[in-house]
Amino acid sequence: MKRANFAESCKRIDEALESVDWLTDMKGADLHAVGGAWRALGRMQMAREKTVLRIVHGYALQARQLDAICEVVAHQSPGSLRWIGGVAEERLEALPAAALVMSRLLKRSGLGRVVFSAFGLREGVVFDRLSEAEQSEDPLIVACREVAERTARFPVHGEALCDWLAPAFPEEPAERHRLRLAACMLSDIGWRVHPDYRADHAVEEVLSAPTVGLVHEDRTLLALAVGLRFARERSSAAVRMLSTEVDEGNLDWAKRVGVGLRLAHTLSGGTAEILRCSRLRLDGGELVLSVDASVSGIVGEVVIRRLRRLAKTMALGYRVEEQTGKG
Repeated sequence: MKRANFAESCKRIDEALESVDWLTDMKGADLHAVGGAWRALGRMQMAREKTVLRIVHGYALQARQLDAICEVVAHQSPGSLRWIGGVAEERLEALPAAALVMSRLLKRSGLGRVVFSAFGLREGVVFDRLSEAEQSEDPLIVACREVAERTARFPVHGEALCDWLAPAFPEEPAERHRLRLAACMLSDIGWRVHPDYRADHAVEEVLSAPTVGLVHEDRTLLALAVGLRFARERSSAAVRMLSTEVDEGNLDWAKRVGVGLRLAHTLSGGTAEILRCSRLRLDGGELVLSVDASVSGIVGEVVIRRLRRLAKTMALGYRVEEQTGKG
């Protein structure tokens, strides 16, 4: 684009954006970018970064990072963008203009982050026609519940697992609780597969599932937690790979979720009835597993080993105690 034409285009875009008076109230907020041309920008950057996930929905970039990308793309011709990859041929013609609009929008609004959406107007129309109760539901939890109903041995078990593990996650932020609930719902996703392949299978299933309500970082963390429910890091190539994609704090959280789920499934055999005969609690510097006397025989060497591993993720000691009634 010639310099004079570029300057004129910037002026016209800025004038149009100035008529949107609420844009200046969006400083630091997220923009959910809808539309094929903007998704093409996301796919282009994913190709450059060689991201583990190839799903554009939920891919997020800091506004300053995307603005820098758009500044470059806006000055290119469609032909010069072909070498980048990740963008369909039919999108190349509109990409420089889309990048320029996005760049001016980011400068005008002061947005903090852009999250790319695979949805469009059709999905918006459908959403508007849902009941208020349906609109208020968390799409991630709804999707995970449906997956569990189709694939798990015990599809109603997710909420019970989440509640049982709660003492191992004190002062848990709401967003982490949401991810942990999703992991609990998906924690039986690999049962049909040979034990040696369950972790890899679970990771692939979670990464590729058509769930929404997740940015890439959360999807990676959820897949890692579910993978660790089936295997330790060193015994699964998929889990090892994802472990390099998250920071130490997130890895520690995923390990605690995975180890906790292994303990819960081993103890209960996947049934909520047996799980209700036991509970976890914190007692000073110890993680305590209390088990009803009527089923105390289920606490064998493997259960104790997994309780010890869970306590280790919390830097706590551990012990098992009999209780006189169901917890």
